[in-house]
Amino acid sequence: VTPPHYIKLIDTKDMKWSYSRLATYERCKRLFFYKYIEGRPTPTKVPMKVGKIVHSALNWTVNEGFTTSDAVRFALYEYDGIPDSETFNSLMRMVENALHYVPISDNVQSEVHLKVKTRLGIVQGYLDIVIDDLLNDTVEIIDFKTSWVEGDASESKQLMLYAWLFTEMRGSAFSGDIIAKLIYPRINKV
Repeated sequence: VTPPHYIKLIDTKDMKWSYSRLATYERCKRLFFYKYIEGRPTPTKVPMKVGKIVHSALNWTVNEGFTTSDAVRFALYEYDGIPDSETFNSLMRMVENALHYVPISDNVQSEVHLKVKTRLGIVQGYLDIVIDDLLNDTVEIIDFKTSWVEGDASESKQLMLYAWLFTEMRGSAFSGDIIAKLIYPRINKV
């Protein structure tokens, strides 16, 4: 049977997979096809832009040592200004609330790229925060969510995927425990 002319057959060994791609596929196969196979552009929504600004500001603060206000300014420049329904102060408050849960030290990294090659392609993601405690042989992974609705870290497929990616990348060099947390800086909840 010949597939319709609009169906592209993909060679998955070169495909890049992430949590958002897998979640999109699970939620709506047609949207997945349009966005990731055909490459159609999708509009950036305000919540997505807020998340990108907060994550970028956290990265500027944790990895580069900038003050919170400077980090938010850099992130706003990077993502074309303050999104509708937000203010500079609301964005600052979210970054400060998130930083309340993150110690600033040499064993803390922000925006850690995880990448594992599998027979079905490359699975990748970005951990918002990794706190590597070599003394206690634990790693804390933190994912920030800028939504108004909180979820349970133990039920987060995204955190489970990130924990798997992390342990695959470390291989036999890591035998400790992973502590996974979701942090909601908009509502100041862990």
